[in-house]
Amino acid sequence: MPFRGMIAKGINIIRLEMKNLKKFLLATIMTFILVLPAMAEESMSPNEQQEISMVSIRAYAESYGDVVYFEMTGGYIPQVFVFTDPPTGGKDYFDVYQFVDGSAKAYKNGVPFIMPAAAYIDTDDRMYIPESVAEEMR
Repeated sequence: MPFRGMIAKGINIIRLEMKNLKKFLLATIMTFILVLPAMAEESMSPNEQQEISMVSIRAYAESYGDVVYFEMTGGYIPQVFVFTDPPTGGKDYFDVYQFVDGSAKAYKNGVPFIMPAAAYIDTDDRMYIPESVAEEMR
C-alpha cells in the first residue's frame, strides 16, 4: 500500500505542475500578444510609420510636358511608361520610366529601382506612384 500512496502523491504533483505550466504558458502567450505589436511598430523605420503621399502619374507627368503611355502587357499586367520631355539633366535623350501595377519595383532607362510604396491603379483608372518618386523625374 505505501507504493500506491507514492503513486497518488506523484500524480498530485504532476497535476500541480500542469496547472502551473498552463498558467505560465497563458501568461507568456498574453505577453507576446500585447508586446509584439508594440515592438514591431517601434522597429519600423520613420518612412514606414508615416503615410506615403501618392500622386497620379499621368496628371503629374503631363503637367511637366512629359508623354505618358499606358500599356496592357500580354500577361494583362497594366504598366505605365513616362517619357520625359524635354530631356532632363542636360542629356541629349529623354528618360524612360516604367511603372507596373501592384509593384514597388520601377525602372528608369531599364535599370530597376525600389519605390517606397507599390504603384497601383485606383478606381479612376489612373496609376498612382509615391510623390517622392514623381519628384525625382524632374
